[in-house]
Amino acid sequence: MFHFRYSLLLFFLIILVKTSLSGGVIIPTDSSQNDFLKTYKLVFEKSYIDYRFTNSTLDSILFPKYGEESIYWSVSEENKGSFILPDVVPTAYSSISSTPYTTYDWQTADHYSIQYKKHPQRIAVFRSNIKKNNNTVSWESIYFKNLFDSYIYNSTYYFISEEEIDSLGINGSTQLIIIPSFSLNGDDNKFYVDSIFAATPNLQTQFDAYLARGGNDIYGG
Repeated sequence: MFHFRYSLLLFFLIILVKTSLSGGVIIPTDSSQNDFLKTYKLVFEKSYIDYRFTNSTLDSILFPKYGEESIYWSVSEENKGSFILPDVVPTAYSSISSTPYTTYDWQTADHYSIQYKKHPQRIAVFRSNIKKNNNTVSWESIYFKNLFDSYIYNSTYYFISEEEIDSLGINGSTQLIIIPSFSLNGDDNKFYVDSIFAATPNLQTQFDAYLARGGNDIYGG
C-alpha cells in the first residue's frame, strides 16, 4: 500500500512539474518552413507582448511567471534564422512549421529579442492629394494598404499626405514612412514628385526633422 501511494504521488508530481514548466517551439525560416506569411504575422502578433502573468502553456524556465517574456530570433549556431516562441503555436497558425522543445538553452547562441509595439500611427503610407484620372498619383499606396490589411494586422498604419506633413509634421510615434511609386507624366517619372515639393515648401524640412530623430523611410520601386 505504501509503494502504491508513493508511486501515485510521484506520478502527480511529474505531471505537475511538466505542466508548470511547459515548453515552446522553434520556428524555422529556411526551406523547411511551410507558411512564411503566417510565420511573420505570428511573430508580429506576439512581439508586442513583453510581460507574462499566469499563462499555463508558456515556457516557465526561459521566462518565469510574473516576469518579462519575449519571442527570440536566433542569429547564430544550429537554429540560426529561426524564431524561438516560448509557447504553443495558436490554432489559427497551425500551418506554420515548428519543432517543439522541452527546455531551450539560450546561452548556446546569440539572439535578438523581438519587440514591436502596436500603434495606429507607427507606420505611415504616403498618399498624395494630387490626382490623375481620379486616383492619387502615388498609385502604389493602395497596394501597401492591402498588404497590411491582409498579412499583418489592423491599426498599425495610416495614410499621410504632403499637405499634412507640410503643416503638421510627422507624428512622433511614426517609425517608418513608406513612399510608394508615382504615376508617370508622359515619360517623366519625376514630374509629380517635383510638383509635390513645389506646392509644399515645408515638406523637405519636415522630412529632414523626421529622419534626424531616427525615423526610417522606404521607397517603392
